[in-house]
Amino acid sequence: MEFLKRLRTSALVASLVLASASVLVLSVGTTAAQAAVGTDQSDYQPGSVVTFNGDNSDGVGYLPGETVLVAVDGPGGITQSCDGAVDDAGSWSCQITLESGAKAIGGYSYTATGQTSGVSQSGTFTDSGCKNSNAIGTVLPSPDLSASFTTSSNTATYSITSTDENPSGGIPGLIEYCVYPGPLPDSATASYDAWTSGISPSGGYFDFERPNGNPTNLPFDGTTQTVGAATWSAGVPGDQLIILHINDATECDDLYGGNPGTCFVLPGGGPHEAQPPTVTKDAMPSFDRSYTWTITKGVDKTIVKQIGGSATFNYTINVSHDNGTDGNWQVNGTITVSNPNADDITGVNLADAVDNGGTCTVTNGTNLTVPGNGSKSRSYSCTYSSAPNPSDGKNTASATWPEQTLSPSGDHLAAGSASGSASFDFGSVSPNPIDECVNVTDSYAGNLGQACVGGANPTTFTYSRTISVPQFGCQSYDNTATFTTNDTGATGSASQTVTVCGPAKTGALTIGFWKQTNGQNLVKTYCAVNSPTLANYLRGLGAGAGPFSDAPTTNCSELATYVYNIINKASATNMNKMLKAQMLGTSLDVYFSGTGWTSTKISGIKAPSAFLQHNYLGTFKMDTTAVCPMVDNLSTGTATCQNNTPSTDAVAAGALPTSPMAMQAILDFAATIDGSTPPWDLGAYAGSDVWYFNTTSNAQDRTKQEILKNVFDQFNNQLAFGSF
Repeated sequence: MEFLKRLRTSALVASLVLASASVLVLSVGTTAAQAAVGTDQSDYQPGSVVTFNGDNSDGVGYLPGETVLVAVDGPGGITQSCDGAVDDAGSWSCQITLESGAKAIGGYSYTATGQTSGVSQSGTFTDSGCKNSNAIGTVLPSPDLSASFTTSSNTATYSITSTDENPSGGIPGLIEYCVYPGPLPDSATASYDAWTSGISPSGGYFDFERPNGNPTNLPFDGTTQTVGAATWSAGVPGDQLIILHINDATECDDLYGGNPGTCFVLPGGGPHEAQPPTVTKDAMPSFDRSYTWTITKGVDKTIVKQIGGSATFNYTINVSHDNGTDGNWQVNGTITVSNPNADDITGVNLADAVDNGGTCTVTNGTNLTVPGNGSKSRSYSCTYSSAPNPSDGKNTASATWPEQTLSPSGDHLAAGSASGSASFDFGSVSPNPIDECVNVTDSYAGNLGQACVGGANPTTFTYSRTISVPQFGCQSYDNTATFTTNDTGATGSASQTVTVCGPAKTGALTIGFWKQTNGQNLVKTYCAVNSPTLANYLRGLGAGAGPFSDAPTTNCSELATYVYNIINKASATNMNKMLKAQMLGTSLDVYFSGTGWTSTKISGIKAPSAFLQHNYLGTFKMDTTAVCPMVDNLSTGTATCQNNTPSTDAVAAGALPTSPMAMQAILDFAATIDGSTPPWDLGAYAGSDVWYFNTTSNAQDRTKQEILKNVFDQFNNQLAFGSF
């Protein structure tokens, strides 16, 4: 079978990237790799550096310290030399730089001679001008030349036909015949005259070339000449690119200008088959890891009951994050379509796909025009609705184009497609952290700081707040801590409310008031205005058997004297008398704050409402766990009293049955006789002006007497904690 291969006339020939070995293998007289003298390559480009080296591995006998002179003879009478000193191991080396340009192309021989030992060894190498397949650049067709190959079994035979240009001394003529077949042949042999052949795995080509300067060129004399043959064990490739290196000053100047003298040309003229575009791409996987944060806020106490001063609250804020949630898996990159032709290619459409479940989109990837000798790039993105499975994959971009005639060359490009792939692995990349940090602020303390993934989890912030205790009543304070994430601005908050309480503003009156003029006048003037009368109210405490069952009912003056005498007998040395006086003061406060009073004066004496503003103090519910001052150490209360002394818990101490208790209920309890043994769950009165009498031990409990006295005393002095 015979194939006549008309070569492409595109101004730009696609680079053919071919796997190759590191040296050019020649079919003629090169030095064996294990020889004691040789060069670092067997074939070179013009202008290259050639390194000669030798040793005594074959026992030739170079002497340490002597100089070895290397004499080089090249094409067209070129001569060069270098010398090197032999080291103690018998090795030496030296270098020359080949001349540039076409005149350097051809075969070279050299002789290395030891200047003391007289040892002499020889070898050869070649200088090829063929361009590497990945650096062909712009090559124009010459209409005066044609080249082809014929196939027989696994061997291709190459020839060239020229017009008659009356050559002289090989000019105009062919310097080299360069072939780019894709897969390189197993062997190549030159058949024209004394020409040589070589295979360059690193350059991606094989060639047939003149042996020795212009006189050995193949002259352009109008004949057809066979230049050589090549053999492939796997069969002859059908698509091969032939480029001719010629010495024809007129043709080269017509094609390229600038009078280059020699140039590379494509054989033949007129429209030819254009090279298809190629596709390359990259693939960069990425994914996000989003963190969710939570916040808690605590305080060492939420309520303080205290008489005067200030209270300090210690807050603790903790922010925590989860292990993160992965998402937003993407593969991104760039698709590049390269055009090896001199003319533009139009109507190119791009598509992209991955093989592990994603959906891909190319940005502006339709109806592209790829410039001649250039490229066009487009970005793409592949997204996933769930975690890619498997995590690794291959991303493939494809380009399609319609059949077209390229302009201005007129070359034909068949409709076709090309693809390029890149592998990726999500397991090889670190996630892009989302909301990995939070800024923490507080409505009171301001900016508390930042917490990030990788730090303590939870991260703790603390601060203290000191609040003045109000004179009366309670005041609450809200504090809110908030985090804000650094990426999405997500927020979360936690709050704590603390309350500081001073004593209740009851308006109660002390026993001193009832002993003095205003209090005595109230009793004398208003003791019988309402029902029940004051005397009956007092006598009724304890169901007629209480401590005031002897209150006189004759007239108000006697009752005022009764009140005066009880209060006047109050003494710290007799706790029962002190308790009775304070209890009587509370009873008077409750009675005269009751309903039914008017502001009308009687006999010029102000009404009770002028002194007691609250409507019926008997409903005031006192916190009996916060009794001031504390008497024993076994019933620590829930408040802080004057001078920073702790309070007493009357319930825990066994003085009162429950908390809170209305003042009328406390009066009833304190006036009720309980004949049983402690804990006095029915009443505290024992009769005969004695409280908390233990019938088992036949003794009074002075501690509890003082606690109950303090309950009334605290209330009468507007130092009681509680509410209406």
